[in-house]
Amino acid sequence: MNSAQVVGNLVEELELKTFKSGDKEVVVANGVIACNERFGEKEITSFIDFTVYNNKAKVIKKYVAKGQQIGLSGKLRAETYEDKQGIKRKKTYLYVDSVDLPQKYKEDENNH
Repeated sequence: MNSAQVVGNLVEELELKTFKSGDKEVVVANGVIACNERFGEKEITSFIDFTVYNNKAKVIKKYVAKGQQIGLSGKLRAETYEDKQGIKRKKTYLYVDSVDLPQKYKEDENNH
């Protein structure tokens, strides 16, 4: 089973990109959240890349600003690609299935 949940702070504002897939319009956003955890006396921050599509991407863009907390659930995906110098690289990211907004934003979203 491939399932992951993370809670962290949005590192930067999301930039939505729109493209056509057949006769449908697809919205995609790539982002990063910073997740803090304690390890003994030390605090460790992990930066998690994520990709989110369509309405979920629009909701994050509308309700979550840089530095605000958000919960994301989904699947881990890994890609291999070649960079500009021709070096093969790997990237692991969270493919978002669900978004958990802070309570005040959930209430606002339900009122619209």
